[in-house]
Amino acid sequence: MTVYDRWHKSHPKPGEKKCPEHKKVPTKNHGKGERWQVRYRDEAGDQRARNFDKKSDAETFDATHKADKARGDWIDPKLGQTRFDDYAAAWMAARLHKPGTIEAYKNALKNHISPTFGALGLVAIRPTAVQH
Repeated sequence: MTVYDRWHKSHPKPGEKKCPEHKKVPTKNHGKGERWQVRYRDEAGDQRARNFDKKSDAETFDATHKADKARGDWIDPKLGQTRFDDYAAAWMAARLHKPGTIEAYKNALKNHISPTFGALGLVAIRPTAVQH
């Protein structure tokens, strides 16, 4: 399970006092901020976390994230904020192309793609916008 209660200890020590409201042993975060946390790994293997007020919202995010990842549809939110022009430059540098292909790609980016999508974050580019 990747949904955690930030306000209560999952493995309390014997004799620790329980909070009267929830009948569980509180953590140092008890009553501070959003209670429920989903922990997951991004594409680089780094641990990420997102907090929620409601447990049901955390469980929905967790289930959706797992399903998206299994389908290959999940996009790291930080990667999604990367500007298209920045990603395109990195993409071009990481590929081996013949000289003619490089020029064709550069021209297509400069004249057609970057004027429309260059300043947008990757997450803002939807399939419907590309199909026009």
